[in-house]
Amino acid sequence: MSDLVEATATAAGHLFSAHRFDVPDFQREYAWRVDDEVADYWRDVSASVDEGVTHFLGLVIITEEEGAMTIVDGQQRLLTTFLLAKVLYDAAIAHGRRLVANSIVNTFLYELDFQTEHRVARFHLSTPKDSEALEQILAEQPAPVRSSRLTQAWTFLRDKLADDLRQHDAPLRLGQWAQHLNTGLQFAVFQHPDRNAAFKVYEVINTRGKQLTPAELLKSYIIGTAGTQTRSAIVEEWRRAEESLSAAEITRFVRHATTLRHGYIIQRDLYQLLTRRYKTATAVEELMAYLMSLLPYYQQFNDPTADYVPDEDFARSARVLDYLGLATVRPLFLAIAQLPDPLEGFLAALRVIVPRITVESFGTGSIEARFSNAARDIAVSRDWRGPVAELMDLKPSVDAFIEVIKGGRPLSRSHMHVLRASALQESALPSLEGGLHLIRTRYGSGWDFFDDEDFRDYGNRIGNTAILNSERRPHGSSSAAGALDRLVPSLADEEILSDTSIATWSPVDVEAIENRVALAARAVWYPEVPNHA
Repeated sequence: MSDLVEATATAAGHLFSAHRFDVPDFQREYAWRVDDEVADYWRDVSASVDEGVTHFLGLVIITEEEGAMTIVDGQQRLLTTFLLAKVLYDAAIAHGRRLVANSIVNTFLYELDFQTEHRVARFHLSTPKDSEALEQILAEQPAPVRSSRLTQAWTFLRDKLADDLRQHDAPLRLGQWAQHLNTGLQFAVFQHPDRNAAFKVYEVINTRGKQLTPAELLKSYIIGTAGTQTRSAIVEEWRRAEESLSAAEITRFVRHATTLRHGYIIQRDLYQLLTRRYKTATAVEELMAYLMSLLPYYQQFNDPTADYVPDEDFARSARVLDYLGLATVRPLFLAIAQLPDPLEGFLAALRVIVPRITVESFGTGSIEARFSNAARDIAVSRDWRGPVAELMDLKPSVDAFIEVIKGGRPLSRSHMHVLRASALQESALPSLEGGLHLIRTRYGSGWDFFDDEDFRDYGNRIGNTAILNSERRPHGSSSAAGALDRLVPSLADEEILSDTSIATWSPVDVEAIENRVALAARAVWYPEVPNHA
């Protein structure tokens, strides 16, 4: 089998008449919109008919498999041209141009199966919605479902051609259109006998032209390199990931999962790593199985309130990280989650991470690299103790931690929720139910001992917050009297506020609460430091 890529400029008539096209199951549905890409296609093609010039429709990458051409790239423009051919055929029949119609049928729409003597459509689509729509479009009296973009494109082209024919001598114009469709439209066709190599052409060309997402490149490489017997299963597995993760999240998932094997990887090196380390079908199939084993954990990261994994401790860890806005440390928790008894590992990791992000920003890529390499070491050694101990130098002093809790540094509302819940529940893995709300709000009224000037200094500190049973603050609780009547009954069970303190709420109370929270938080996050230190 040749390893050379055949690259040719090919007229649409020659390309279609020589092949049947198969849109593989990993390709998306027909996505061109009538008010955008399809309109542009019609404008350019119809203008080239008027001007009598050859029109270049773009790049097509195909590979031959089982008697049909698998479309690696170019599905949208090829299928739109197929729809245009169908529209021209119907118009030729309507205007009595039988020979023109027969030419379009034989060149663009169908080929003859000599064994069965049946006509076979030159396009086969894998997605059920598009496949059904195309079957209806090809029927003699089509009644396709208009919700399909494929159907919308066909209708748009039909109506545009009808308008065009009304402005000309229709039979003569149809001859011009048919001739132009056959020889005046051209594609740049890259044809390769091997799908893997065809995918590599696709990747190289697209990364030098239109911008592909990293997830699309990863997907094309993994699916293209997989063996033919497992490719369909891998397609379905990748679709399962796409149902719950965005393209950016899929890229991060693959990067974090492979971190457990290879250590810290920056995003721009991820594709190169995969193509270098996973070169064979067997290797990418094993990689995909590994990724699928970790997918539920990453789905839990992405939606911490869901039930993707049965491990409640991991789910709570995912929610803490979500509240803190920390995705860079996910590989560490992925690695620990694979151990037989992960709870102590989760707690030890959080006792480094939470103080670190409380006192200062989490840091640059070098900090992420340390956590990522620790994740790899845990995955290799099957023990979290040594790798987590190596991270302890990143943990700030207990005095710096206490100073922040007492108002030394502004914290986000969700960050304060984590710290307050951990202190009140005496746990580094708190349940983050309900919502955290300010007691005296910015525009609150009736706070005789807590005026607007006090709010500028004390309003957004952890001491002026309370955890409620619900995420929504009770209506009418922004005044002193309303807080007493409506806020107090909504307090979480573990809250340490009293009716009396809220009735006379003042900066003194804020500082008192901060002292209590700081003392409790110290015991949770610095158990290694004696209380008298």
